[in-house]
This record gives sequence, C-alpha cells and structure tokens, in this order.
Amino acid sequence: MNSKCGYRRVSTSQGLDRLMRDCADHPTALDFETTSLHPDDGRVRLVSLCNDDVRALVDFDPMGGFEAVAEKFSRGRWVVFHVGFEARWFQA
Repeated sequence: MNSKCGYRRVSTSQGLDRLMRDCADHPTALDFETTSLHPDDGRVRLVSLCNDDVRALVDFDPMGGFEAVAEKFSRGRWVVFHVGFEARWFQA
C-alpha cells in the first residue's frame, strides 16, 4: 500500500501483472476514469480496482496508455456498474 487510505498506486507493467494475479481469484470491482465519454474522443486515464484483498488505482500513462496493457484484463472476474461504458473502451 502506498497511501494513507489503503490504496496502492500501480504505474508499471510489472506492477499491473502483480495486481492482476492478486485479483485473479476474486470478483473485483472495476471503474474506469476517462478523458471523454466516447473512445473516439478520449482515452482511459485510470482504473480503480477493489475487492476484499485489493484496493488499487492504476495509472496507465506511464505504461504507454491503456491500449498497451488492455489484454492483461482478459482473465479477471470483473464487477462493473456500467458495463456498457467500460466495455466499449476494450473494443476501441
């Protein structure tokens, strides 16, 4: 953990690999923060991930953007409030 609120900040591909392993066995809440409501006009800037064991904020900019690491999210069991919104960023 690297914050007083208990969230860890992940900003490297290796850190994201570790985080994905930590999330693999548990349903995990996923929430994108984007620069636009539409993939054509913006990008995924951050993602919050949370389950019983994990609280993390992933910063995609230092990793070359979400598109560079999107495939790492293929094996998770994601709980998403507005799945239509989040899903379209994977399809962009």
